Amino acid sequence: MFVKLIKFRNFCKGSRKSFFFQIFLINTIVSIFALSIVIAITLLSSLRHTKEILVSNCENMATSLAENYVVYDSLVSKRATNRLLTYLDSILANSSTIDSITIIDINRICLYHYDRAVTGTEIPILPDGKNEVQFATMAIGTDEHKKPITQMCAFVPILNGSGSVFGYAIVGIFTSTLKKLNRSYISHFLLIVTVAMITAFSTSYYIVTRIRNSLMGYEPESFADLLIRRNEVLDNLEEGLLAVDISGKVTVCTQTACKLYNLPPHNYEGRDIRELGICNELLDILQTKTPVYNLQQSSGKNNLLTDLVPMKEKSKMTGAVAIIRDHTAYTNMAEELTGFRFVVEALRSNMHNFKNELHVILGMLQLGETKLAIDYITRFNSIQTSQSCILKNIQNKTIAALILGKTNEAKEQGVDLFVDESSILQRHNPYLNVSQLTVLLGNILENSIEATKTRNDGGEIRLYIKSGNDCIKINVDDNGCGIPNEIQDRLFTRGFTTKSENSQNHGIGLYTVNEIVKEREGIIQIDSSPGEGTSVSIQIVKRRAGYEHVIVKDEAS
Repeated sequence: MFVKLIKFRNFCKGSRKSFFFQIFLINTIVSIFALSIVIAITLLSSLRHTKEILVSNCENMATSLAENYVVYDSLVSKRATNRLLTYLDSILANSSTIDSITIIDINRICLYHYDRAVTGTEIPILPDGKNEVQFATMAIGTDEHKKPITQMCAFVPILNGSGSVFGYAIVGIFTSTLKKLNRSYISHFLLIVTVAMITAFSTSYYIVTRIRNSLMGYEPESFADLLIRRNEVLDNLEEGLLAVDISGKVTVCTQTACKLYNLPPHNYEGRDIRELGICNELLDILQTKTPVYNLQQSSGKNNLLTDLVPMKEKSKMTGAVAIIRDHTAYTNMAEELTGFRFVVEALRSNMHNFKNELHVILGMLQLGETKLAIDYITRFNSIQTSQSCILKNIQNKTIAALILGKTNEAKEQGVDLFVDESSILQRHNPYLNVSQLTVLLGNILENSIEATKTRNDGGEIRLYIKSGNDCIKINVDDNGCGIPNEIQDRLFTRGFTTKSENSQNHGIGLYTVNEIVKEREGIIQIDSSPGEGTSVSIQIVKRRAGYEHVIVKDEAS
């Protein structure tokens, strides 16, 4: 208890201007004020009701005595008989709500009173003679200090046989007794008020403490600032955020998310995501409770990459959130990085190869093999012509760098890779993005190099790639070892490989190529004869969704 008092003192001392202290103070004052009004009204009502009960008891007793034959006989004989005295004394002794009984005749002469000194004397106050119950406050009798005792009395007339009034039965209760009862009621109510105030005080402190703990001690103003800063941060993120609660109502929708989903800028919090018609996959996450990453979506001309994550609080689902990214921007970045890597590799390989070629030519000339040097230069010139074709006709620099890199890789393996002079590829073709083209060409050329490098008489690979208004065509022909007939049907099976090395990375190249072609609804054909070579042909006519958006964006940049 002492520790709680110290905590409360520190709470009041250290946070007099805090929101929590204000809540505590206002709640306590309002509770005490409301309790005071209720208890005051209840107390006044109780005091009034108590007085009414006492007056009613006096009236009932006076009415009973006015009709009692013992009282009637005493009035007839004009004296207080022993029977009357014994009867009325016993009533006073056994009653807790009646203090005095007085019997007077029509001449105001007292026949009975608890104070025997009053008996036989004239009562100074007489009712007005009406044949009805009357009430008055008067002094009849004295106390032990010989002071008059004021009492509240009920006067009931006693009638004779003819109906005339010939006496009164007076029953009263001392005003001091009434005051004593009132003080008793007030003391009880004060005790109730004290307990109620302590309860209100404790309840207010408990409520404020719970609120403060639930807010981790932060003031609401701090949470308002945090909310403003959070919204500013979220709205300035490059990624869009869209969150829903367990019922599918939007709780967060940033400006970037609105832009990516082509929604007009607006506060969508509280709206059902079904009404907006976007990212309905969040509803599936609420059911499956399993996250989904890198989900490709499209909204108008926007290609999106979305992560869908369930939100839980103590293992209970509270909602789901979508992190939306512009897939086009990520694709362009990947293309730039991939192209840069291939260019660096191509430059490094070319530098090394040029030095080797110069040394070979120099050696031939020193040996006097002029004709051999001329043939070597002619062959080297044809290779350079092929590379010039690559730089001229392959406008997508990432793919150009890939082909150059594969050309140098093939040359290191003793294989010549030539690009057909009629090949042409725009920077952005309508059919395949750079990532897909990189996977297709990289895997096919890699397989051709592997199959051709074993020839002793010089291997050759010829590449033809052309993107036009109707389709994109890719042909890769080599004079390698070819593919046995019995395994040609298994080339696109995941995990199947003809390589002897035990590696988990083998057996997925052609499988991936085939998956890309199927996704683009294209055709892939492989013609191969063992010992003669292999020809791979790919044709795709289906245009990419959002291709126009890519072109416009590229031109705008």
